[in-house]
Amino acid sequence: MTLEPLNVTEPAIKEKDLVETRKGAKFRGIVLAIYPNLRGEMRCSVEATDPHFDGTIHVYPLAQMRIVWE
Repeated sequence: MTLEPLNVTEPAIKEKDLVETRKGAKFRGIVLAIYPNLRGEMRCSVEATDPHFDGTIHVYPLAQMRIVWE
C-alpha cells in the first residue's frame, strides 16, 4: 500500500486576519487591506500589533505573510 502525500494548502489571507512575516524580521499584525500594486503584484497593508511597532502600518507582498493560528 502506497500513501499519497496530503495536498494541504494554506487558507487565503483576508482582511482582519492576524498574520506574521514568513522570513526576515518577525512582524505580526492585522491585515487592513489587500490590493494589487501598479504592476499587478498583490500587496497587503498590515497594522502592527507587536509592542515595538504598535499602530504602525506596513505594506508587504501578500506571499510574504502567513496566518497566525492562536
